[in-house]
Amino acid sequence: MNDNFILLESDDVVLLGEDTFKVSQIEQLIQKNIKEKLQRHIYEYNSFHPGASMLEFFNSIPIGKTNIDLAEIKHEYIQNCQVLRINGRGWEKGKLKIEIIILPTNNSDKQVYVKFIPDEHMECEAFLDEIFQIVYDNPIGECK
Repeated sequence: MNDNFILLESDDVVLLGEDTFKVSQIEQLIQKNIKEKLQRHIYEYNSFHPGASMLEFFNSIPIGKTNIDLAEIKHEYIQNCQVLRINGRGWEKGKLKIEIIILPTNNSDKQVYVKFIPDEHMECEAFLDEIFQIVYDNPIGECK
Protein backbone atom coordinates (compact mmCIF):
# COMPACT_ATOMS: atom_id res chain seq x y z
CA MET A 1 0.00 0.00 0.00
CA ASN A 2 1.36 3.43 -0.90
CA ASP A 3 1.84 6.65 1.07
CA ASN A 4 -0.81 8.67 -0.76
CA PHE A 5 -3.27 8.54 2.11
CA ILE A 6 -4.92 11.86 2.97
CA LEU A 7 -5.05 12.92 6.63
CA LEU A 8 -8.73 13.35 7.47
CA GLU A 9 -10.16 16.36 9.32
CA SER A 10 -11.74 15.86 12.75
CA ASP A 11 -15.22 16.66 11.36
CA ASP A 12 -15.00 14.26 8.40
CA VAL A 13 -17.44 11.34 8.66
CA VAL A 14 -16.42 7.68 8.27
CA LEU A 15 -18.77 4.78 7.54
CA LEU A 16 -17.34 1.48 8.83
CA GLY A 17 -19.74 -1.36 8.08
CA GLU A 18 -23.02 -0.12 9.53
CA ASP A 19 -21.46 2.34 11.99
CA THR A 20 -20.87 6.03 11.27
CA PHE A 21 -18.34 8.14 13.19
CA LYS A 22 -16.74 11.54 13.02
CA VAL A 23 -12.95 11.23 12.81
CA SER A 24 -12.66 12.91 16.22
CA GLN A 25 -14.86 10.14 17.70
CA ILE A 26 -12.68 7.42 16.13
CA GLU A 27 -9.58 9.03 17.64
CA GLN A 28 -11.23 9.22 21.09
CA LEU A 29 -12.45 5.60 20.95
CA ILE A 30 -9.00 4.36 19.93
CA GLN A 31 -7.29 6.38 22.68
CA LYS A 32 -9.73 5.00 25.27
CA ASN A 33 -9.36 1.42 24.01
CA ILE A 34 -5.55 1.55 24.05
CA LYS A 35 -5.51 3.10 27.53
CA GLU A 36 -7.81 0.38 28.90
CA LYS A 37 -5.80 -2.43 27.27
CA LEU A 38 -2.46 -1.05 28.47
CA GLN A 39 -3.76 -0.59 32.01
CA ARG A 40 -5.12 -4.15 32.04
CA HIS A 41 -1.87 -5.64 30.68
CA ILE A 42 0.30 -3.57 33.01
CA TYR A 43 -1.87 -4.61 35.98
CA GLU A 44 -1.77 -8.29 34.97
CA TYR A 45 1.98 -8.17 34.37
CA ASN A 46 2.68 -6.28 37.61
CA SER A 47 0.69 -8.89 39.52
CA PHE A 48 3.33 -11.45 38.52
CA HIS A 49 6.36 -9.13 38.25
CA PRO A 50 5.84 -6.10 40.51
CA GLY A 51 7.79 -2.96 39.69
CA ALA A 52 8.05 -3.40 35.91
CA SER A 53 5.74 -2.12 33.23
CA MET A 54 4.87 -4.07 30.09
CA LEU A 55 6.19 -1.23 27.91
CA GLU A 56 9.56 -1.19 29.69
CA PHE A 57 10.47 -4.31 27.72
CA PHE A 58 10.31 -2.22 24.54
CA ASN A 59 12.56 0.62 25.73
CA SER A 60 15.65 -0.90 24.14
CA ILE A 61 16.65 -3.90 22.10
CA PRO A 62 20.05 -5.52 22.68
CA ILE A 63 21.98 -6.40 19.53
CA GLY A 64 25.28 -7.92 20.51
CA LYS A 65 26.84 -5.61 23.10
CA THR A 66 24.85 -2.61 21.85
CA ASN A 67 21.46 -1.50 23.09
CA ILE A 68 19.28 0.26 20.54
CA ASP A 69 16.74 2.58 22.13
CA LEU A 70 13.30 2.33 20.66
CA ALA A 71 11.79 5.71 19.79
CA GLU A 72 8.22 4.62 19.11
CA ILE A 73 5.92 1.68 18.52
CA LYS A 74 3.76 2.15 15.45
CA HIS A 75 0.65 0.17 14.57
CA GLU A 76 -1.21 0.53 11.28
CA TYR A 77 -4.68 -0.76 10.58
CA ILE A 78 -6.26 -0.62 7.11
CA GLN A 79 -9.99 -1.10 6.56
CA ASN A 80 -12.42 -0.67 3.66
CA CYS A 81 -14.79 2.22 4.33
CA GLN A 82 -16.68 5.19 2.97
CA VAL A 83 -15.82 8.76 3.87
CA LEU A 84 -17.83 11.97 3.72
CA ARG A 85 -15.28 14.78 3.82
CA ILE A 86 -16.11 18.32 4.86
CA ASN A 87 -15.02 19.60 1.44
CA GLY A 88 -18.39 18.42 0.06
CA ARG A 89 -17.35 15.77 -2.49
CA GLY A 90 -20.00 13.30 -1.32
CA TRP A 91 -19.44 9.76 -0.07
CA GLU A 92 -16.19 8.22 -1.33
CA LYS A 93 -15.31 4.52 -1.14
CA GLY A 94 -11.77 3.65 -0.29
CA LYS A 95 -9.38 2.51 2.41
CA LEU A 96 -9.10 3.94 5.91
CA LYS A 97 -5.67 3.80 7.50
CA ILE A 98 -5.41 4.27 11.24
CA GLU A 99 -1.89 4.88 12.54
CA ILE A 100 -1.27 4.58 16.26
CA ILE A 101 2.07 5.67 17.67
CA ILE A 102 2.98 4.79 21.25
CA LEU A 103 6.09 6.12 22.93
CA PRO A 104 7.48 3.34 25.16
CA THR A 105 9.02 5.82 27.58
CA ASN A 106 5.71 7.65 28.02
CA ASN A 107 2.74 5.28 27.74
CA SER A 108 0.29 8.11 28.40
CA ASP A 109 1.28 9.83 25.14
CA LYS A 110 -0.40 8.13 22.20
CA GLN A 111 -0.80 9.66 18.77
CA VAL A 112 -3.65 8.60 16.47
CA TYR A 113 -3.81 9.55 12.79
CA VAL A 114 -6.83 8.73 10.63
CA LYS A 115 -6.07 8.76 6.90
CA PHE A 116 -7.97 7.88 3.72
CA ILE A 117 -7.27 6.97 0.11
CA PRO A 118 -10.18 6.78 -2.35
CA ASP A 119 -10.50 3.63 -4.47
CA GLU A 120 -10.49 5.77 -7.63
CA HIS A 121 -7.07 7.15 -6.65
CA MET A 122 -5.68 3.62 -6.36
CA GLU A 123 -7.18 2.65 -9.74
CA CYS A 124 -5.64 5.73 -11.42
CA GLU A 125 -2.30 4.98 -9.82
CA ALA A 126 -2.36 1.37 -11.09
CA PHE A 127 -3.21 2.63 -14.59
CA LEU A 128 -0.31 5.12 -14.49
CA ASP A 129 2.04 2.36 -13.32
CA GLU A 130 1.03 0.31 -16.38
CA ILE A 131 1.69 3.27 -18.70
CA PHE A 132 5.10 3.92 -17.12
CA GLN A 133 6.00 0.25 -17.52
CA ILE A 134 5.03 0.31 -21.22
CA VAL A 135 7.12 3.46 -21.79
CA TYR A 136 10.03 1.96 -19.85
CA ASP A 137 9.88 -1.30 -21.83
CA ASN A 138 9.57 0.53 -25.18
CA PRO A 139 11.65 3.73 -25.10
CA ILE A 140 11.07 6.19 -27.96
CA GLY A 141 13.89 6.35 -30.47
CA GLU A 142 15.44 3.08 -29.38
CA CYS A 143 17.79 1.67 -32.04
CA LYS A 144 17.32 -1.97 -32.98
